[in-house]
Amino acid sequence: MKTTVFSTSPYEKPFLEEGSKKDELELVFQEKSLSKETTHLAEGSQAVSLFTNDDASAEVLEGLQEIGIRYIATRTMGVDHIDID
Repeated sequence: MKTTVFSTSPYEKPFLEEGSKKDELELVFQEKSLSKETTHLAEGSQAVSLFTNDDASAEVLEGLQEIGIRYIATRTMGVDHIDID
């Protein structure tokens, strides 16, 4: 599954790459944070991976759905930054 990883820090990239091998994930790394202006960077992916400061408001999530995103993975302890409703 192709997954766009937003807000990627250089230190986490090797760990994500190693972990993706066993699950046969194709990761596309973006240093930019997810926002209304950057949703287009996930085009062609089926999933996105978010970090704490990514915008996961309803508007952004609807934009992701429009381009075919079906799954969201978070690299955080909580989900309070994601509009669950």
